[in-house]
Amino acid sequence: MMGSDLFGSYVEASYATLVVASISSYGINYQFTVMMYPLLISSMGTTYYMELFFNVAIGLWASLVIGFVTEYYTSNAYKFSILLNFYMLLLTLFLALH
Repeated sequence: MMGSDLFGSYVEASYATLVVASISSYGINYQFTVMMYPLLISSMGTTYYMELFFNVAIGLWASLVIGFVTEYYTSNAYKFSILLNFYMLLLTLFLALH
């Protein structure tokens, strides 16, 4: 269970920074912003990785669609491609004869 171990370490590190912030000289007056600074940093990192995950997922799906569309229009196995190749051959012959 490597994922749960990493998550546990992440949570423990976050709690430790909150404890240090609460007992530091800045936290004596119970300044809420100083105590929330570690959580702010952690949430920014989490948001970055979630955004990175979604960008990678969208990129993978887009490349899959591009691959299938390219296969459809360039493969000889589909009717459209056979007709396109036939018309290109006729156009080439027409231009070569004139």
